[in-house]
Amino acid sequence: MADIAPAKAVLSITSLATGRLVWWDHSEMKLTGYSDNVSPNFNEEIVYGRMDPIMTYQGTTRAINLSFKEGPYVPTKHVSKSKVMLQRRGMLMRSTMLLAMQYPTYSDTDNALSISRPPLVRVWFANLVRNGRGGGLLCAMPSVSFRAEYGHNSATVPTVDGNDILPNAGTWEFQFNVLHEQTPGWTDDWAGKSEAKGLWMGGEKWGSEPFKAKKGKTAPFVNSEDQISAPTQTGLESMPDAEKTKWGIDQLLKR
Repeated sequence: MADIAPAKAVLSITSLATGRLVWWDHSEMKLTGYSDNVSPNFNEEIVYGRMDPIMTYQGTTRAINLSFKEGPYVPTKHVSKSKVMLQRRGMLMRSTMLLAMQYPTYSDTDNALSISRPPLVRVWFANLVRNGRGGGLLCAMPSVSFRAEYGHNSATVPTVDGNDILPNAGTWEFQFNVLHEQTPGWTDDWAGKSEAKGLWMGGEKWGSEPFKAKKGKTAPFVNSEDQISAPTQTGLESMPDAEKTKWGIDQLLKR
């Protein structure tokens, strides 16, 4: 279930090692940057008497960079102070959870050499980041940055709730290196069938629609399940009820 995004989500990031999920809906994101970089890698060999190097293809990598602003959360005529405090606490909880996702799991907590699972994540971002089934992409997350705005300046004071200092707003920056679970690419002649040439084999989806074959023509090894729509599910998966209550997430889900 790790590739299932909550029904309200626009962006969701799930830890594969623990199943913990962090997500944002459309009202919580002010997108400031998005880039999707695909890099074919070639081994160049210079040979005598040839003007151009021999280019041997090795593979293609994909890296995604995403940044957005969250907040500021401030009371208004239509938003109560209590709801704003929950939103600010939820933002702090996200930063705590995401930073913790960058560490592995251990089979023996007293043995630093007993790493069990690496800190891989599954990322789903509406129609821009998704796998062939419409769920999230398997990624390594080389970096995540959260620059919080706490109000530490001469004109404002920090928001304090009990003994906790809560951010009023924050800026998120992510880098995701995609790990391909299904080989993306195009078909060549398959078993002598010219109609199977130049069809998209599957793998990740880009943009609003996957690449589709001409009517009546399908690559023989394309899985029909790759054409289903993005699955959805409400709630924060695998998070204990006690933690939802501690962080106020149970109240956030009722908004």
